[in-house]
Amino acid sequence: MRTDARRTRVTQADVARLAGVSQAAVSLALAGERTGRTRVGSEVRARILDAVAMTGYAIDPVARRLAGGTSSILGVFTYEKTFPTAGGDFYYPFLVGIERQAAALGLDLLLFTSSAVEGDGHRLLSSGLGRLSAADGVVLLGRHTN
Repeated sequence: MRTDARRTRVTQADVARLAGVSQAAVSLALAGERTGRTRVGSEVRARILDAVAMTGYAIDPVARRLAGGTSSILGVFTYEKTFPTAGGDFYYPFLVGIERQAAALGLDLLLFTSSAVEGDGHRLLSSGLGRLSAADGVVLLGRHTN
């Protein structure tokens, strides 16, 4: 675990040092957690998971995506100026359903709200599609697609 004064992200190398294993073993153990295929022994896996819990290590979704995996993130973008959150809003039942299904699938939700506001809503293409690629998929909501 890192101890320098700056706040830094805990890495797999930090977890490996604490567990007394190689970084490759940490990677294999964590991959097994996602896929259900165990490639390290149960004792080693237990030490790794204990080290993960102690350090608060979380897989970096950007690094996972670069490694050819998925981010396990579902994005939600709305063309409306105000994101619908009240029970009376037309989109509220959709959002509740999206949230429930994402939780059932073990996905995180990412709310895209920082697009430039133009007129009565957001423009999806005003800043390009690059930000949306942080998610494995994006649900688009809105009456007017701009």
